[in-house]
Amino acid sequence: MEVGGVKKWLNIWKDEKAVSPVIGVILMVAITVILAAVIASFVFGIGSKTPKSAPQVSLQVSAVNDSAIIISDQGGTPIPWDHIKVIVTNSTTSWYAQLEYNTSAKATGYVSVKSGNLNIANVVNPGSAAYFNPGEQFELYNSTTTFGSSGDVITVKVVDTSSGQVLLNAQVSLP
Repeated sequence: MEVGGVKKWLNIWKDEKAVSPVIGVILMVAITVILAAVIASFVFGIGSKTPKSAPQVSLQVSAVNDSAIIISDQGGTPIPWDHIKVIVTNSTTSWYAQLEYNTSAKATGYVSVKSGNLNIANVVNPGSAAYFNPGEQFELYNSTTTFGSSGDVITVKVVDTSSGQVLLNAQVSLP
């Protein structure tokens, strides 16, 4: 005897003949898709391109006057000079220097400005000439104008060009 369709409803749970093949097909399709994605990632190199890590350093900046700054390496991994880009910004203008190791630049400790609108004065305590090492410092200056007036705050960024990571992002007041 059927009361309100209860018997029919109970029979749905007893008739499970088609459930097993459907679940089997769904599982096979899912496994195939996952295996295809894993194989494609290995074949096409997806996921194998890990970004370069920046050197671990402790840098410090100080202002010498209204047109010169000194950047000091307080410790950490030596950085190739060719990987250093310095950006100096005040409230309206930005200057930069892409440094390079240059064997003919003896007066500046074999370091020169490859490109940019800043100049390098000297490298103090040069160790290994091709690298900016702990204990060394270098001075950058602007030969065409000043970074601002006494008391103005400038922002100095040092970027590792091989990784694109910022090694120093500091603000300093001009004396």
